[in-house]
Amino acid sequence: MRNGTQTAILTAATYGQPREYAPVSDVIGVLDDETPGVITVTLEDDVDDGVAQVYENVIISPVVGTVTIDAPRDDDLIVYLHSHDTSEATVPISVFIPAGFTTATFTVDPVDESWTTGPRDVVITAYSDGYFSGSATLTVLSDLGGTGAGIEAYDRSGDQNRHRDQGQIVIDSNVITNTSQTGIRVDAGDRPVQFAGVTTSDLPHPGTVINFANRNTERLAPGVVIQNNTIAYVAGQAINFRGDSNTTPWGPVPYGRIVNNTIFGDASPRGTGILVRTTPAQPSSTTSLPICRRASRFKGRRAFRPGGRA
Repeated sequence: MRNGTQTAILTAATYGQPREYAPVSDVIGVLDDETPGVITVTLEDDVDDGVAQVYENVIISPVVGTVTIDAPRDDDLIVYLHSHDTSEATVPISVFIPAGFTTATFTVDPVDESWTTGPRDVVITAYSDGYFSGSATLTVLSDLGGTGAGIEAYDRSGDQNRHRDQGQIVIDSNVITNTSQTGIRVDAGDRPVQFAGVTTSDLPHPGTVINFANRNTERLAPGVVIQNNTIAYVAGQAINFRGDSNTTPWGPVPYGRIVNNTIFGDASPRGTGILVRTTPAQPSSTTSLPICRRASRFKGRRAFRPGGRA
């Protein structure tokens, strides 16, 4: 049966092998005994030197291909395009030659690889039923100028480190009066976690600081901000700020900011203004003693008991 020139694509691949390579393919035309038409392909870059070549890392490809048939047709013709190595350069699926015309153009886009393989030749083929296929060769150069092979200097945008906002607790603009114990208490979380009556964890809350390249040897971590509060007539402490005294493992040392608070009492001396400590019995430098910036106001005659820390 005579059905005109037909085109087949042959592909060589290594699927399922211990080491796989990028598949390559080419086009073959299967002819009947009728005389087929002829398709030609030309490739041009932005340098008029008769050689089509492009650097793989260009942003806009300068390579333009032209498909030409040997005679105009009375009907439109779709010409299919094929790159034999799509890991180096890609082309559109097809181009359209209108009736009465003999040419159509397309762009060849190089593929920027992380691994520099040096100059690579890519065969671009055009084919259509009833025509001999035509092809042209494009040389894809590495962005090192086509002379080297190896890992490129990384200059791509890539995946950026996401900015993760640091959560923070702010205790702000409260009026606290007449408390029998503490006005504002900031303390480490409980360590033991029990499940079915069994202690399954004894880790600090918040957790131990992370060991980055530059180690945080002081174990400092963002703490609570206590600001713009008015605290009056407390029997214990107006503000109690403390860290974790457990050392197995060490907990973080909270860095708190206690600023612009107004603390006052009545005529009877009692309580403590601001108390910064680890445990009532062990305010030692070997424990996780909180670090605190204080800039608060104290008002009232004999507002706090003697020996209180403010």
